[in-house]
Amino acid sequence: MTMRQAGVSDGQQGTDWRGGDGSPSASMAVEGVQALPMGVSFTVRRRGLIRDVLAHDAAGKAVLICAPSHFGKTALLIQVVEEVRTDPKRGAAVLIDAHDAQIDELLLQLDEVEEITSGQDRPLVAIDNLPVFEACAARMLVERLRGLRRLGCGVVASCLPSNRTLIKAFGDSIKIAPRALTVGPHEYAEWMRVFSLPVAIDVYGLTQGIPALVAALRGSLGGLAKPPRQYSSCVYEVCQSVMAEIEGEEGSLWSVAALMMLLGSGSLSDVGRCGPAITQRQVSALARDYPIFGIDPANQTFTCLTDAADALERLRQDVVDKSPRLARRAVKTLMKLGRVDDAARLVEGQFSPAMALGAIRAYPVEFSLAGHARLVLRTLDAPRGPSSHAGPRAIELVALYAASIIAGDLRQARFAAKRLERLSDDGGGERCAFAWARAEAIHSAWGGSDGTELPERDHGGDVATSDDACILLSLHARLLHALVRHEDLEEPLAAEGLRDSVRLDQPRLLVEADRMMGEALMGGTLRLDERDELYAGICGELLDEGLTWVAGQMRLALATRRLLVGMPVADERAFSDAGTLYVRANNQEMQLLCTVLEGWQDLLHGEVINAGFRGRQAAGLAGEGLDFIFGWAKLLERVAQLRNTSLVTLREEAVAIDLAERGVDSLRAWRVALELSAARMDAELSAWYSMHRVSLLDPSMRLVARLAIDALGERADSLRRLLPRQLLVGYSLLAPEDAKVDRPFQVVAQPELDEEQVRINLFGGFRAERGGHVMVDELWKRKKASVLAARLVLAEGSFVPRDVLAGELWPGLAPERAKSNLYTTLSILRGALGQRQMGVNYLVTQGEGVAINVEYISSDIMVFNALTRQVLLRRNGASAPQLIELCLKAEQVYVGPLYVPDRNTPRFFVNMRRVLQAKFVDCMMRGVELAIDEENTGAAIWMVEAALRYEPRREDVVRAAMRVYDLDGRRREVEELFMRHGVYLREHGGGLPEPETRALYERIMQRKRRHGSVS
Repeated sequence: MTMRQAGVSDGQQGTDWRGGDGSPSASMAVEGVQALPMGVSFTVRRRGLIRDVLAHDAAGKAVLICAPSHFGKTALLIQVVEEVRTDPKRGAAVLIDAHDAQIDELLLQLDEVEEITSGQDRPLVAIDNLPVFEACAARMLVERLRGLRRLGCGVVASCLPSNRTLIKAFGDSIKIAPRALTVGPHEYAEWMRVFSLPVAIDVYGLTQGIPALVAALRGSLGGLAKPPRQYSSCVYEVCQSVMAEIEGEEGSLWSVAALMMLLGSGSLSDVGRCGPAITQRQVSALARDYPIFGIDPANQTFTCLTDAADALERLRQDVVDKSPRLARRAVKTLMKLGRVDDAARLVEGQFSPAMALGAIRAYPVEFSLAGHARLVLRTLDAPRGPSSHAGPRAIELVALYAASIIAGDLRQARFAAKRLERLSDDGGGERCAFAWARAEAIHSAWGGSDGTELPERDHGGDVATSDDACILLSLHARLLHALVRHEDLEEPLAAEGLRDSVRLDQPRLLVEADRMMGEALMGGTLRLDERDELYAGICGELLDEGLTWVAGQMRLALATRRLLVGMPVADERAFSDAGTLYVRANNQEMQLLCTVLEGWQDLLHGEVINAGFRGRQAAGLAGEGLDFIFGWAKLLERVAQLRNTSLVTLREEAVAIDLAERGVDSLRAWRVALELSAARMDAELSAWYSMHRVSLLDPSMRLVARLAIDALGERADSLRRLLPRQLLVGYSLLAPEDAKVDRPFQVVAQPELDEEQVRINLFGGFRAERGGHVMVDELWKRKKASVLAARLVLAEGSFVPRDVLAGELWPGLAPERAKSNLYTTLSILRGALGQRQMGVNYLVTQGEGVAINVEYISSDIMVFNALTRQVLLRRNGASAPQLIELCLKAEQVYVGPLYVPDRNTPRFFVNMRRVLQAKFVDCMMRGVELAIDEENTGAAIWMVEAALRYEPRREDVVRAAMRVYDLDGRRREVEELFMRHGVYLREHGGGLPEPETRALYERIMQRKRRHGSVS
């Protein structure tokens, strides 16, 4: 126990001292405190708290600060003492550290205080860290403090919330609760300045306002807003001290706190879901005395400091080691709440092998269905004690079977199936019957390899019809059956929605992959959307977890969508690996579909022989009922032949075509049309197109027809000219054939628009036209209507979720208010477009998504993207002069930067402006390269100067301009351009031009000097 009186001699300043709430000592005082320890937690003056304490003292009240360690009790007492010491109207101020003091010692200290302060005007005694005394001793201490108070001496003391005896005995004192000690918003600015905290950091989410944790954020990276290393250690120390304090209290409060720590966050009712319900008294005690649990009494929720993952893991391990029963209850609660990922992390990170095995036995299939098959396999493969010599139980074999199928380990699955056949008489109880039903659903959805069949068993009940996982697995099998037959997919079920608490929900991901693939195969999409990026990331996670089944299905869906919208397939082995997957699953139908899709990929890569072989192979194996696969395979085979056959032979074969054939399906119509186009038999093609126009323009054929047209290149020009101009982008990435006879600088010809056609241009500003005339309806003066129209146009016909639109256009409003504004703006936009109940639908909705109807709304964005895609992807089928023409057309379309709203600009528009501008400059650079190769200097100069207008800082643009000017003999302009670029870099702190740029300049100048000397 230590007593300090403010104002002692300088010789005492270096004394080592540590406060009771863990604050380190310091050799230098802060703000004039000469003899008191001042660590990092004392560097912010708590002015509001000091004012409140002194006000209570002036009113004749004793003050008792009740808070856990690390809440700054000692710091506040020191600052109060310093405030009294510097007040000339008051007497001495004494600070006593009562940590571990006996009652007799403390009473003696108070006697000394009375002697020291006798006769002084309003002295003060501050007692830090009052220990827990028995009831009698506590009453003695309180009476002594009241006596000092009656003598005119102020009393301020601190203790832990668990010191219930003292708090009760000192009932007439003013209590300062832990919440009052947290860092409030009104004082956070000073804390941020003192500890150099970045603006972007989520301080209250990371610290709950606890002073020690706020101080621990010192050193956070401003750009990343990440907490420093010491933060996690400090969180562990704070929470561990709180848990130790709660453990010393009577009752079940520690169990409730420990369970909250294991759950991390959730509803207060969740805590009692699998055990005794939490009482209102326990809620009040935790909310009042221990803010680290983030209890919100109004919403009945709690949130622990979940951002300190390392600290939370250590704390959970302490709880698991201390109370395995409570840990098992936490897993049971998480599983009931559907938070399988959180339960898996707890089992994998903190459970012993025996406890983990118990969790797998309790939930044999649930973990695997949530994407944690590897956890199940590792747990079942872990060494066991001598009591397990009898071999695995039936429930463990079911778990092994399900995990093996999902992870693609068929050898293990066959082993489990054989062992289950021998143990078929082992009932295993209701839990085993439920798991068995799910395992059967997994096997049915997988397709069934030889030797993986489960023995028949009557598991009772209607599990397969009531369980979401079984329903979705059964739906997956039906969707695959519909995909290979090109049938309409079933309507979405309520069970399909992805759960935020389960990242890799296997049944739901399978169904989502099926629907995305079906959308592409049925022609329901003309471009990629946010889902493709989202599921590409999820696909990487699936592969990292070894979940080959669902990963293969998702990779197949993503690759199919990229292939059919004309994008390069980034995952070139997706079709091959999916085909192998379906070979193992004995699903020949899906294997053939993968073969056909891989053939189209080969054809677009120029591997014509491989493509033709795959087409013949798939057509030969497609049996009855697979007309869709047969037709696509025959189309692939025929297009490959058309690519490699001479014009003379094609004409000879085309003569034999029966042009009067009736009742042909879409695939047959397209095969004949492509043959006539490749043979240059334009008259016959025109007649065939006229007779079968409906079949040729079937939307379900649009994407595969585009593949065929692009693969044929110039040989499809005749057919391309016949297609309606407003639909041409949907059928080909190439410009119309008549683009080849346009002059290089001709303005892009716009398609003829009737009165129902609307065109919305966004380059260089917002402009809406109908039938070629600007729309001047008053409704277009509504700012949000134009912004919403522009946002939907940028989606190019893809459905944008309503919550995304509401969040982007009204980011500062509550979700419900933002959605209400969105509905109003959608109505205004429909009116501005002229949409009527019985007329054209310019806006279409599907589920929660909204999109423009590309049949009736066109845009310069669509034309620009189609042109630049063909240029930048360097696809086969277009010559260099054609690509140069496309670049020049793109330059005519890009009349200025993308329209961006001038107020409350959504970040999406700013990002898209950058993306489209970068795409434009890249397209110009590609055109410059081709023009230089073709010795078309005029086109090269035009394009490079267009690129310089928008990106004068890019070194590759500057070098391209120097090369073009040099080829044209304009070396003086090369010198001027290089000088301007150097001046620009110096003014903007960029240093010197790149070495490659300087070297090119030197070579050009040397040629100029040599030429001058020769002259």
